[in-house]
Amino acid sequence: MFQKIRLLSNSFSPTHFFWQIIIVIFSIPLILFTLMFSQGFVWPDEIFQSIEPAYFMVTGRGNLAWEFTDQVRSVLYPYILSVWIRIVFLFSTDPTVLFHSTRVVLAGIYLASVLMLSRFFLKTESEKKEIGFGIIFLIFSFVFLLFPLNYYFGFRTLTESISTSLAILSIFWIQIRFEKQDYRFFLPSLILGLTYGLRFQMGLFLILYIPLFCYQLWQKKLIKEAGWFLFGLFTGFVIYLISDIVYYGIPFISSFNYFKFNIVKGVAKQWGTSPFPFYFQSYLRYFQFLLIFLIPGIYSNFKKLYPILLATASFILIHSMIGHKELRFIYLSYPILLYLIASGILVSYSWIQAKRKKWAPVFLMLILLLTGFQYRTVLLKKIQWNFCNENLQLFLQADKHGLKGNSLIGVSEVFAWGAGYVYMGNAFKDNLYFHDLQTRSTEETEKILKEEKIQNILIFDTTKDHYCKTYGYCKTIFPLSPYSWISR
Repeated sequence: MFQKIRLLSNSFSPTHFFWQIIIVIFSIPLILFTLMFSQGFVWPDEIFQSIEPAYFMVTGRGNLAWEFTDQVRSVLYPYILSVWIRIVFLFSTDPTVLFHSTRVVLAGIYLASVLMLSRFFLKTESEKKEIGFGIIFLIFSFVFLLFPLNYYFGFRTLTESISTSLAILSIFWIQIRFEKQDYRFFLPSLILGLTYGLRFQMGLFLILYIPLFCYQLWQKKLIKEAGWFLFGLFTGFVIYLISDIVYYGIPFISSFNYFKFNIVKGVAKQWGTSPFPFYFQSYLRYFQFLLIFLIPGIYSNFKKLYPILLATASFILIHSMIGHKELRFIYLSYPILLYLIASGILVSYSWIQAKRKKWAPVFLMLILLLTGFQYRTVLLKKIQWNFCNENLQLFLQADKHGLKGNSLIGVSEVFAWGAGYVYMGNAFKDNLYFHDLQTRSTEETEKILKEEKIQNILIFDTTKDHYCKTYGYCKTIFPLSPYSWISR
């Protein structure tokens, strides 16, 4: 069977568009399934750091997170999304259409990054001429394309999602051109420069990657080319500076305030801290036995890819030293680690084939079976695909159930903040407020309801009788356990 795969694959050139088309055919059903199935959100930041401020830029209505009022967050991504929102609104103002079409576009960018990485991987591995191209493609498909976490994060509206997709796209585009001695670096480096303005943590990767890649160019006496590489990065950075000027009136103010609030003042720690090995434990959780192949993968790729590898190591280590940790913060590392793991498996397969040829097919079959079993576990048990979808539905369905007038989110869970004006839709013309009524006295609550002229409240089902008897909100508009919209 493996001999037939080898003979078939050798009839095609490894750089032939055939293989890129196969990857697209392979990936699109997985992307579409994820878009249809995963209706929740990763964290409130998926909305309040991206599509909600973009909606505010378009309509003048939005619940802006404190990071924007205190000039702590870059507005480059919301500006980009605001252009997309205007395009969508030419055809539909339905928030569901906006949400899904946005993720479709982001899925396209994610797929472009996968194609760029795969093109480099398949070309690099096939040039070793030790393994049939069909085996190389099979390993890449199972290890990289089937990894569930990439689909969970890959085309969310999170800043980490778009910055990772563009970073992977650009660094492997640069690497392809470097290997081909095609030194037109301006466009891919411009895209890479944009990633800092999209997500400041990308600076932890760029601060080491930039000098190391410039050193690679210097070794080949490509001084002029290094200049174009740096000029592209600078251009991307200037675009971020312009967005700060337009929105805040001062260039670089969001970076300065981000450092002040999160590093100096440690504001992020208010949302919890985790120990140093948190991210390493996460790798073990999602990769398990596959981590063994990182060693041969790093060894075989270090000479060629050391700017990417050392920058990724720096990215992981510095994030590990920061108290507040979330898995999405290090999403950039997953595609790169998957690349190394797949390469390491091929190195191991090649070694076994050279030493014990009869065992090579057994090794390959075992790897495919164990990888499939591990990914099945991740897919079904380790990812919350519809995390807090109920909260989104409470906003999406509110207008359809006749919600009119000033409305207040009165529950304490942070996840109830996971949707704002953008999910209420253009038909909602009134005001939306957020107050944790559970921490308020009866007098304080009554004052808020009166001053804000609240007509509707989102509360826990268990408190409906209390709000009816105490404040006169007795009509249930839309229940979705354990919450309900109620009105007078």
